[in-house]
Amino acid sequence: MKKLLLTLMIALLCLMAVLCFTACGGNGGDNTTTTVDPTCSHTEEVIPGKAATCTENGITEGKKCSKCGDILIEQAVINATGHTEVKVNGKEATCTEEGLTEGKKCSVCQTITVQQTKINKKEHTEVDIPAVDATFTETGLTAGKKCSVCQTVTVEQQIIPILKGSEGLTFSLNNDNSSYTLVGIGTCTDTDIVIPAEYNNLPVTSIGEEVFYWCDGLTSITIPDSITSIGYDAFSDCTELTKVNITSIKAWCNIYFHNIYSNPLYYAKNLYLNDTLVTELVIPNTVTKIKYNAFSGCSSLTSVTIPNSVTSIGGYAFEYCDGLTSITIPDSVTSIGYGAFLGCTSLESITIPDSVTSIGGYAFGHCSGLTSVTIGNGVTSISYGEFQGCTSLESITIPFVGNTLNGTENTHFGYIFGASSYSDYTHVPYSLKTVIITGGNSIGSYAFYNCDSITSITIPDSVTSIGNSAFSDCSGLTSITIGNGVTSIGDSAFSDCSGLTSITIGNGVTSIGDSAFSDCSGLTKVNITTIE
Repeated sequence: MKKLLLTLMIALLCLMAVLCFTACGGNGGDNTTTTVDPTCSHTEEVIPGKAATCTENGITEGKKCSKCGDILIEQAVINATGHTEVKVNGKEATCTEEGLTEGKKCSVCQTITVQQTKINKKEHTEVDIPAVDATFTETGLTAGKKCSVCQTVTVEQQIIPILKGSEGLTFSLNNDNSSYTLVGIGTCTDTDIVIPAEYNNLPVTSIGEEVFYWCDGLTSITIPDSITSIGYDAFSDCTELTKVNITSIKAWCNIYFHNIYSNPLYYAKNLYLNDTLVTELVIPNTVTKIKYNAFSGCSSLTSVTIPNSVTSIGGYAFEYCDGLTSITIPDSVTSIGYGAFLGCTSLESITIPDSVTSIGGYAFGHCSGLTSVTIGNGVTSISYGEFQGCTSLESITIPFVGNTLNGTENTHFGYIFGASSYSDYTHVPYSLKTVIITGGNSIGSYAFYNCDSITSITIPDSVTSIGNSAFSDCSGLTSITIGNGVTSIGDSAFSDCSGLTSITIGNGVTSIGDSAFSDCSGLTKVNITTIE
């Protein structure tokens, strides 16, 4: 009995131990439930929480018994907040620095959510930095370039040294005792000669006659802007000369050259301004006259810009500038000298403005590439041979024909092509097809005699008379209209125009001369408005 009682007591104690263990937080091994021992006097202890971040979940604060470990307040999950995006400013690219595109980042954790990318540097917008001419007293600078946006220099300017005259040259004091003339080479053996602007503290203003005559070893010459005159044959037979270097276009235009061999360009062909080859010549607007022979022989020129300040172009001014393809003559010019553009074989067209009143003989002679010419209405005289040798000329606009050469009447159209008389018709270029007459009151006798290449002629209303044989033997002429201003048509005016098929005679005609249309074998239509 005692053994049974003892066994029951042990069993009861074991049961109570199990119940007590479970009530105080013990578990049966699955860790899924929590029980609180009601018999324990709990002492609370905080279980720390964890704040949620942009990318990670957090957990709330909890509590437990510090004695038995019972969980008194369960912790709960706090979801991640997610990024709060803000803009990351971009940066504009410049001519010297790269830029960045706009990006994004989280304002809380600073994590980059939209990556910025590089923007390439911009190209410089280049503008010219003008050159500064060197003088005989100060250094100069070559032309440069810089960016017009950031002002960064992209092409550095280089220093041009002070010009120094060649040693050994000989000079003579002028009569006014205020300037010198270069009179000889002296002991100078240079092949590249630099003429000084001053000698003995006085300006050198002229180069004497034949100073460099037969200097066949001379290859370049530098002429200062103090020079105003170059003597007769100063550079004659300088056959090896290839470079003429000057310091001022304005000063060069004002030099008086005594003859063609006074100008070293006749042999050198190449003009340099401060050691830079001149191809596109721009005459300064302070120049009023381009003097005789100024650029004669200058093959390096391809174009010439003449300002409105210029009133005259001197004789032979651009003679044999065979690289010249274009030139614009402004309305300020009133005269073009003898042979001014003689031998400019690359010129294709020329327009002479109404301001020009005189054109010298051979002014455009032997411009073999010239195809069209327009002569303004201001011209009052046409000179002999103005367009002689213009073998490609196709059309010409001319203010008048007849009564124009030194007061001689009945000037033949062919005179401007070098014909010595009306019978010397072979000088008129066979390429010439179109003639437009824009003024004048008469077409002289034999004016177009035997110009058999011409197919079209325009006669203005200002013309009142057509002279004897004016268009005789113009076999290429196919039709012509005689304006209402014409009152008389001379004898044989259109005789032997075998290609003429139609003609219209205006209502102003009151007389038609003998044989005016004789032997016009192709003429099939004559429209006569009225004859009295």
